[in-house]
Amino acid sequence: MNKLWMFFAALILGTAADAGEISLLDEKVSYRGTLYPEVTESEMIPWRFPPRQLFPEAFKDRPAYPTKSGQSRTGTSIVVKTNSPTLTLRFKYEGATFATFGSFQDNVFNGFVRLTNPEGSSLTLKSAKPGESVEYRIVGPASYPTYTLIRIEIEDGFELKSPSPLREKVYVALGDSISHGLRKDNTCQTWPWLVAESLKMEFYNIAIGGSNANVDQVGPVTQLPRIDLMTILWGYNDCINKGKSIEEYLKDMNEVLDEIRRHHPETKIFVLNLLQTTNHQSKKTELTVDDFREAVRKLVASRVSASDENIYLIASETATNTEDDLNDVVHLSHGGAEKLATFVAAEITKILSQ
Repeated sequence: MNKLWMFFAALILGTAADAGEISLLDEKVSYRGTLYPEVTESEMIPWRFPPRQLFPEAFKDRPAYPTKSGQSRTGTSIVVKTNSPTLTLRFKYEGATFATFGSFQDNVFNGFVRLTNPEGSSLTLKSAKPGESVEYRIVGPASYPTYTLIRIEIEDGFELKSPSPLREKVYVALGDSISHGLRKDNTCQTWPWLVAESLKMEFYNIAIGGSNANVDQVGPVTQLPRIDLMTILWGYNDCINKGKSIEEYLKDMNEVLDEIRRHHPETKIFVLNLLQTTNHQSKKTELTVDDFREAVRKLVASRVSASDENIYLIASETATNTEDDLNDVVHLSHGGAEKLATFVAAEITKILSQ
């Protein structure tokens, strides 16, 4: 999927003629990347975090992560298999003037389409194999906007088929906006999604833009019976924006890791070191990004010394290294995200094969 953003699918906006509406509750419609899907006959919202946490009744119940960013649907997708010549999905969205969706047919990437009416836009996909059943995967926006599915239609006289099962292995990405996908239009352009596709794993993204290391954000891992692989990338916001001391950062990271281990003692955890940035020092503490990189090295080494045989350091500080790899002082460009994903997937594969 190299240079995904440069390709455009043969996708047509509109409403299919003589269409038959499919219930959003139909068991043959698969909602992926969401651990808290809210599905009724009229809409589907693919929450990544529990709504009670995203919309707390009292200030004291607010989690330690930014709840607005937590409402993002990054990492989520809709899978529908049908023999209909066309498939139409209707969405509403908020938080941006347009919403970019990616499309796959039978695991082949077809491109992106941009919807431009927040109150309700239809996306009609034409089958690449007329007369045959095709499995469609429609991948949602990355950071913003937040989308809601409100309708699915196929042509009269055709039917849904059972979609492929979830992939055998599960990958969860935890971190801040770099993993969340800030500056990306679609989930397919984020580095964790690209890693998941490279490793052929089911994917859940619980990274949140603006967050720093905090145990509240780990909650969704308790919903999964098994996690084969996790990546954690936190540190930039802890250093630059939050102004944590090294001791505070290590305390928070250890709390995160302890909570994960309570539920998933055998999960392979890969901790990425702080990435390339042009902003090297905190104005609040005068600590540097390099100081936090050294803290990450010590954190992983201390966990290994304490008999955690399933935690690994990825020396990602030089995985991206040119101006073109960044969109701003720290967020990755499309090329930077691809470069990091290639590096991380290769490191994981190498480590696990030893």
